Amino acid sequence: MCRQVLWFGLSLLIMGANGSYGQQLTKAKAQEFVQALVSRDTTLASFVLPEEREVSDRLGIQYDGVDFKFLLGYDIDNAIREGIQEKGLSFDTQIDSLHEDISLLKCGIAGRNYSRSYYFYRGFLVSPVFVHTRTWRRFETEHITFLVSDTSSFNLYSADRLEKFVQSMFDVLGFSDEQRLRLAKDKIVYVRCRDEEEIEKVTGFKTLGMFILAYDYVATTYNCHYHEVLHLLINFKLGTLPLYTHPLLQEGFAVAYGGRGGKEPRVILGLGQFLMRSGLLDYGSILKRDEFQQQDASFTYPLAGLYNLFLVNTMGIDGYMRLYRKYSGGEKEISGMRIDEKDLPDSTTWKTFLENWENSRSISFATPARPAHLFNVKDSLILLANDAAVGRIPRQAKYRITASKEEIRVLNLLTNNLIADYTVSLSWPSHPIPFIEGTFRFYVDHSVFDERPEDLIAQ
Repeated sequence: MCRQVLWFGLSLLIMGANGSYGQQLTKAKAQEFVQALVSRDTTLASFVLPEEREVSDRLGIQYDGVDFKFLLGYDIDNAIREGIQEKGLSFDTQIDSLHEDISLLKCGIAGRNYSRSYYFYRGFLVSPVFVHTRTWRRFETEHITFLVSDTSSFNLYSADRLEKFVQSMFDVLGFSDEQRLRLAKDKIVYVRCRDEEEIEKVTGFKTLGMFILAYDYVATTYNCHYHEVLHLLINFKLGTLPLYTHPLLQEGFAVAYGGRGGKEPRVILGLGQFLMRSGLLDYGSILKRDEFQQQDASFTYPLAGLYNLFLVNTMGIDGYMRLYRKYSGGEKEISGMRIDEKDLPDSTTWKTFLENWENSRSISFATPARPAHLFNVKDSLILLANDAAVGRIPRQAKYRITASKEEIRVLNLLTNNLIADYTVSLSWPSHPIPFIEGTFRFYVDHSVFDERPEDLIAQ
């Protein structure tokens, strides 16, 4: 396969030159596609642009019982399919020409408030990402291809951070040499959208970020969306797996090592520690899938993240992967699924881990045992730093620290991620933030920053 940066360049220019594809989707072909879609005909793959099939298959990720991976997230519901086949329902179709070589097929059922839309390039089915990113800037790191809509809101520092994160997860997940080489060759694709409106066009969903299963893309509005990248990496590790996984494990693993959109792991996991230590939530209450989903994600995700970190540390990655696969399944299998506590480490081991876990203590008030930098902040402070990754010298604004009697926040201005946080009402143990001679006084662990504290200048 050619390097992914050429997907929509060289290969499509060649097709345009030899005229092997028609310019627009015809009514006859649209009808054939709809019939194949409803009947799940084996000819469905022939409707897909060959280069798009290659992209969908490039990482070798497959899902049990899924014959047409490229339709995941775009397929019609089974209930609608049965209604068409058995109850006489039918799709009304409309073809809109969006460009000389792009068509949009709209399929709807009158009176059902149900519709699906499909993009076609020169008569062949393509993904929304293909259509909407054709003019975006493309560049690569060793394992990632970036498609960027607005270069003014993205930077090479973030690309470098994301690349280093991916490489750090190779050891955590126990990737083989073959897997590492495959990712270097075929790439993670990171689609950086400008805003929520743009990501809805690209994914079809109102979201801030998601892992697109059909094509193994990460589409997001965040510069460094580690969480969604981890959904891709763990599926890549497993290769072939069921389509659904218990959310305690699926979301918990992504939180444990990737945080959640805009908040890095140490911030989210600190909240998980508070929820458990304060008795507000216990992992036993989220072992059943339905109970996990019924509770507020702002509580279940942090606790699940901390518990998954414990599971990996206790069971090892191979034992954890066996657990992950065991509690994955098809749509019917996952419904009502409950993780058996006999498959988990004992509660005493968990409590010991919880008591000794110190990663959340990145902000402290007494002189800490680990290297830390002392700050005196009236309300907010900007820290300047050199940034070789983006070639900006002299120093640029890189961190913002804000402080009040309720909370301290440390934000990386280049990734726009919250990298450390202390909230009085959500910390265990809870301490008031010292206010001395008109400023809030606290220590921030050296590990929070990329640079040595002496290389940062307060503005």
